[in-house]
Amino acid sequence: MTCSVTANACWPPPISKTGPGQKLYRPRRRSAGCEQVWRESGLGTPDDVDRLHRRVTELEQHTAEQRRQLAERDDELDAARATNRELMTRLNRSHPDGCNH
Repeated sequence: MTCSVTANACWPPPISKTGPGQKLYRPRRRSAGCEQVWRESGLGTPDDVDRLHRRVTELEQHTAEQRRQLAERDDELDAARATNRELMTRLNRSHPDGCNH
């Protein structure tokens, strides 16, 4: 059985931007005919695609959280290094010959 739905009207719709520098999105509308064409294509069902989109969103959120934590740890490490440099400078000024009198 062939679907009379044209390729341009089928799922998934083309990716478009919401504006300059914005994320890409796909409109969520689809018809029963498009779902049939999608299934017949062997690419999986639209539900599979929706599940994958949710997983991608989950992973993007997880990545953002990991980056935030990494940035926080980098800041802490930078502060510790600065403190260490300051302490070593003070120590070297106190005893320029390396003796502890």
